[in-house]
Amino acid sequence: MQYRGQRDIAVEVTRMPSTTGAFFAVQSWRAEAGKLAFYHGRYFGIANSAGADQRMLNRFVAAFKKTLPNSPVQ
Repeated sequence: MQYRGQRDIAVEVTRMPSTTGAFFAVQSWRAEAGKLAFYHGRYFGIANSAGADQRMLNRFVAAFKKTLPNSPVQ
């Protein structure tokens, strides 16, 4: 998924087998400049923007999570 705005942000989202799996993926992910890993229920995602700072990525991810379905804890 690609979003265009002040800075373009690409988002990759994967539905994991469980919430625990999504949380583990975030914990295992190594931080990189211009990228932010997140999870929401069973969804694991990475927001990527070469020119964005962490504050911009945090705001974007907070808003993006609201668009994801609420997934039950399993």
